[in-house]
Amino acid sequence: MRLSDVLSLEETILPGIAFNSAMDNAPVGLRYNTVTTATGAPAGTVQLFEIGPNPFVQTTNVRFSLPEACQAQLRVLDASGRELWQLEKNYSSGYQQETIRLEGVTGALVCEMTTPWGVQSVQLVAVE
Repeated sequence: MRLSDVLSLEETILPGIAFNSAMDNAPVGLRYNTVTTATGAPAGTVQLFEIGPNPFVQTTNVRFSLPEACQAQLRVLDASGRELWQLEKNYSSGYQQETIRLEGVTGALVCEMTTPWGVQSVQLVAVE
């Protein structure tokens, strides 16, 4: 149920009275916006957070949040698009974290997450 379905203003019961900066009557109304999470992203969407540490040496963590349980794929690609690491599994809804381990890899990389809601990516840097 949405808040806008159960909450409204009824002028015949209690008139809404407000004043603007010039002390003139101003209209009062309720306005409902899209539901968002603490990070500002719309609720019910996939969120791929920044990877940390970044830059990293051999090991880093990818964090993300899923609106529903689903199968998701994580991949790390180098600048030429070559796949260096891949993980595919079923996740529950909510916050998730996976550890990425890459030995002998340096340079700019991309971590890509594929879910039923689309593909998101974030950049990372591997150093020695």
